[in-house]
Formats: sequence, structure tokens, C-alpha cells
Amino acid sequence: MRVGLKADVVYSFFDPEIGVLKDMIAFITPDHMGMFREAYGGILKMVFRLTNGDRSAIHTFLQFYDPSLRCFVFPDYLLGPLMEDYVGILGIQIRNQIHFCITKEEPNIAEISRALYLSQEVTERGLKEKGKLPGFHLSFLEAKAKEHVVLGDWKTVCALLAVSIYGIILFPNQKNFVDTNVIRVFAQRNPIPTLIGDVYYLVHNRNEKRRGGLVRCCAQLLYKWFMGYFPSRGAFVFLDHTVKWATKLMGLRAKDIAWTHNGGVGRDFICSCGSFPNVPLLGVQGCINCNSVLLKRQMGFAMEGPPLEREIQESFYFPVEGIIARARRIIPLHVARLRRYPTRCNKSKLMDPPNADILELKEKMGELINVMQGFALGQKALVEKVEKLERASAANSGNNQEGVSNNGLGSSRDGGDPRRKAS
Repeated sequence: MRVGLKADVVYSFFDPEIGVLKDMIAFITPDHMGMFREAYGGILKMVFRLTNGDRSAIHTFLQFYDPSLRCFVFPDYLLGPLMEDYVGILGIQIRNQIHFCITKEEPNIAEISRALYLSQEVTERGLKEKGKLPGFHLSFLEAKAKEHVVLGDWKTVCALLAVSIYGIILFPNQKNFVDTNVIRVFAQRNPIPTLIGDVYYLVHNRNEKRRGGLVRCCAQLLYKWFMGYFPSRGAFVFLDHTVKWATKLMGLRAKDIAWTHNGGVGRDFICSCGSFPNVPLLGVQGCINCNSVLLKRQMGFAMEGPPLEREIQESFYFPVEGIIARARRIIPLHVARLRRYPTRCNKSKLMDPPNADILELKEKMGELINVMQGFALGQKALVEKVEKLERASAANSGNNQEGVSNNGLGSSRDGGDPRRKAS
């Protein structure tokens, strides 16, 4: 290795067995494919296996990640996943609701059964534990899907296929197992913020101290995302397959990037949340903030000047173990809703109502200020009194000096000069 260059961070990704998912997709007849897409978006396109070339591309791309900026830094441009990017890929809109937050609560059987259109008895019997988390084995979900195909219950078949894709592809954790955290994300029908949170947290976590390791996010979605920005024609496409991805990426410039491929270009996008200067993200694996203000160009806006320091600071970053204890304290429910702010004009936002601790602190500060003001007034009066005494003392001293001088002159006039007296 050449001196001065950092070694590559070695990443690895899940290699899900998609055979069972392919079989379940085959259950959906062409007549009911529209029903599936309308309910669950375009998640079917994520059911594919990455080739060695695809993995090499992702591995090389991740080497450009900058932990301080929370994005991928190239010679003359920046890239980073935006929620709007994932919306365009999956066709799932971001809901105006409090998004997923992991808890240690027992699984809600009624909620799960409603999301999967199964009876509570079947749901309870099917729940097993793997990796200290309850959930469903993929074989159970496949068997139930087959049963409901025979019954002609296509709503249940679509739900069982969709939740299987969530657990095996979008939020991989245990092999061929869909845990209850993923089912809760599925039930909320708002997976985009959680997907973005996972990819930022896991890439940042594995890049920290450049240790690398397994990245438990949807590698297929990450691959689809960054490949969408790269040229789809021209010299880049026709480069020989033996050319390394590092050479390909370093040869690209901002003019080569497909900035307008995103259907949301020119629209307002999420660049802050509540009172936070940037975007806080809660994933299944951890919590992190991203700096969407650096990625305006991906939405068709120019960077007119450098961002404010507070807009790219680290708001927070901690693993899933700390979410339960800290998330509700750091992100209160009344500010947890994502808000859209136009990038053309950054309007000032009102601060959130102060809580009891802040009001008490404000009261104590007021008392302290009153004490300090009283002290200042007393000090001022003392200084004025000292100055008055000094002036009086100086005046008395001047009078004494003047009297001594006159006596001397009088004595001289009376007889001090014999020549004057003789004349």
C-alpha cells in the first residue's frame, strides 16, 4: 500500500435466498398484480440477487463515504440517499405520521393479525422466536399464502408476500425470518424514513474507525439508488468490464451525473424536522441524523453558498440499544413528524413550547439577574460615595496649601525686602 493512502473498508451484505419469495410471487396472478402494487408499491422489483459485479460496485461506492458530512464525497459533487429518492424507486409515499420507533413491548397479536389479515389464533400459533426476537419463519408465511390462494383470498396473499419481502429483502436481520419489528414497520405502511435511517446508520457505523463488517440494510435498494445517478449511456456504459469500479467512479464529473432522473426534481423536499436543524432518522438498527441540505442538487437546486455549521452538525448517533431509553427524550412526539421546507426560501421556524425544566431554569436565571443588578447598583453607589469623599479631601488639601502661601507672601511684603523699605 502506498504511503498516505487509507486502506479500504471491507463491507459485506446479506445474500438472501430469494427462491421462496419467487415462488410466492408466482402465486399472484396477472389480474391481481395491480392490487398488490396499489397496496404495497413497487417492492417486487427489489426481489433479485446481487451479482459479484453489483457487490463490487457497492463496495467501491461506500469507500467514498464521509462520516463528518454524512454523505458520499466525489471530486466535484456530493451524493446521499434522500427520502424522495427512495419514494421514486419504491413508489411508496411518505405518510404524515410518527414513524417507527423500536420498543421492548410484547408483540400486539391483534395489530399483527389485522396487518396480515389472519385470525388472532393463527397469528399467535405462528409466532416463534429467533435471535431473541419473536416473529414468523418464512416457511410459515409461505404455507399460509398457499392456503389463501386456494380460498381465493387475494388480499391476505398479497399481505403475506409483502411482509415476507419486508423481512427478507428490505429489513434483513435473521435468515428466512421476519421479526416483529419488521412487521410493525409493515403495519404502519410508512417504510421510507426507516429504510433511510438504516442505510445511514449502518454505513456510518461500519465506517466508524474504518472497521467494516456486515451491513444489515437493503443492499438491493442502495444499489438501485446510486446506479440511478450514474450515466445510462455513453463511454461510461461501454467501458470494458475489466475496468475497476474505482477507476469508473473517479472518472465521473458533476456534468456526467443524471441529476434529473428523480421524478421529484424541482419540488420541495425534507431538509429539517421540527426544531432540529437537519433530519433525525430512526431505523431498526439505530438512530442518526442526515444532512439533506448538502444534497439540494439531487432535487434540482443549486448550492448558492456554504451551509450553516448547525445544519451539518451531528445531532445524535446511537445504536438500537439506546433508542428505547433516549428516543422519546430526544425526539418528543410533538416534533417527531417530518416537515417539508422549501429550499428556495428558508423561512424561520417557531421554536417548540418550552418544557417545565426550561421554565424553571428561566425563573432561576431571572432571580440571579435581579441579584446581580442589585449588586451592580450598590457597587455604583459605593463608587460615587468614594469619589465624593476624594473630591472633598482634595478641596480641603488645596485650601490649606493656599493659606500657607499667603502668610509667606505677607511676611515678605512687611519687611522682607530692606531695599524696598529704604525707598
